[in-house]
Amino acid sequence: MDAKGELKMKADLVVIINQAIDKCFATQELSAKEFGITQPQISDLKHGRLDHFSIKRLFRILNDLGMDVEIRVQKKSSRVQNAKVSVVNA
Repeated sequence: MDAKGELKMKADLVVIINQAIDKCFATQELSAKEFGITQPQISDLKHGRLDHFSIKRLFRILNDLGMDVEIRVQKKSSRVQNAKVSVVNA
């Protein structure tokens, strides 16, 4: 996966994370304590600053929010030239 694809995946994961944080926590401070990160890092997530978050870390935050992360691998469609990576919120 190239850097552009990785950034897109992180952004898609963060949308899901931010929706869950908004539902579950009254403040950024409370969510930060729950995930073992700082309030400024929660602010970074809320504002799309993703440089210091790995995909693995985002997966862990989703797990901490009570969500399963499922990775599914399938053969690419013959109609598509390049294989893709996508995030689906079920």
